Amino acid sequence: MKFYRRRRVSPVITIVSLVDILTMVLMFFVYTTTFKTATPTVQIKLPDVKSPNQTTSETKPAFLAINKEGEVFLDDKPMSVDDLVSAMKKLQGEGRNVAMRADKEAPFGKILTVLGALKEAGLKDIPALTQQEGK
Repeated sequence: MKFYRRRRVSPVITIVSLVDILTMVLMFFVYTTTFKTATPTVQIKLPDVKSPNQTTSETKPAFLAINKEGEVFLDDKPMSVDDLVSAMKKLQGEGRNVAMRADKEAPFGKILTVLGALKEAGLKDIPALTQQEGK
């Protein structure tokens, strides 16, 4: 009597479906990863507000910063108030906007002096950056 022996089929792993799954997992991690933004070199504690204004602009604004010692920085470069007027006129010529951020412990007199220099340069409606309460 002749018995038929079943041939054993060796297991096959389909690589194509594994590649699809790994691609989807990679895309998931890329989309859900939070990317760090550039941290400014001037350390400033922004004042808290209940509902900050959110603005969008196509051009990257120049950041005018005032730290708690009253030092003025334009795009992280130290600057005197006297040089600020000419720098602001140059930025206006380039079509760049200016946003101001001042430490909540900055001297108010220095902030007013800087605002006066900005007004002298012809700038109006300068946004002041804040952070939402509790953050």
